[in-house]
Amino acid sequence: MTIEQQLKDDQIAAMRAKDRATLNAIRSVQSEVATAKAAPGFTGDVGDELYRSTIATYVKRLRKSKDEYDAMGERGSEQS
Repeated sequence: MTIEQQLKDDQIAAMRAKDRATLNAIRSVQSEVATAKAAPGFTGDVGDELYRSTIATYVKRLRKSKDEYDAMGERGSEQS
């Protein structure tokens, strides 16, 4: 099973279970992949490798944002 198909199956399961957190995470990943596919010069295959690299980049960006909010102290903790 491809990552794309697994995300679709998990999205359906999350909708049925009314699991908003999982659903939002899956939709964010799908949005990031759509952005990567629409990027100028993208000519690659939309396969597992695109999903892996996009997810890795997204996670890295989220961790960086969390670290920045944590560095802001009390004011930042309200945002993270």
